Amino acid sequence: MGLSPFVPPSTALACLDAVPLDSVRSAAFIDYLNPFLQFQSTLAYLKNPPTGYTLPGVDIIGGLDQIKNKIQSGSYISQWAFEKDINALVNIMPKDFHLTLGQSVPLSQVFAFYTSLHLVSVSIDGLQVPQVYVKSEQNLFQFLQFQLRL
Repeated sequence: MGLSPFVPPSTALACLDAVPLDSVRSAAFIDYLNPFLQFQSTLAYLKNPPTGYTLPGVDIIGGLDQIKNKIQSGSYISQWAFEKDINALVNIMPKDFHLTLGQSVPLSQVFAFYTSLHLVSVSIDGLQVPQVYVKSEQNLFQFLQFQLRL
């Protein structure tokens, strides 16, 4: 398998945004997905996290209803906008990696987004909020060495 062609990220996103919403299939997907998500054992905890829980709650079933309402009201400008919302609701917001749609959002499989930059976050003293830096072995080592001398 050879190298994939390079497409600038702005072009890839414009392409994804250009796919019109298939409102009939998208609404049907919500109807299909809802009963399966009803079996998720943590729905109540996700919706109303217990005291001391460090993450914000997310109402997955209510979120599905909101997404379906956006489909029916014509609020989505593209299929990509719809798929991003579904992905965020089920795969990201619960922060529960046992709950996932997998590859059920097809447009997310069209392009692979990569960067040659590696980012790191470093707190200069372990107490301050970390700052984000571009990582290279040499510049990170020099930065840390300089900070440790201060």
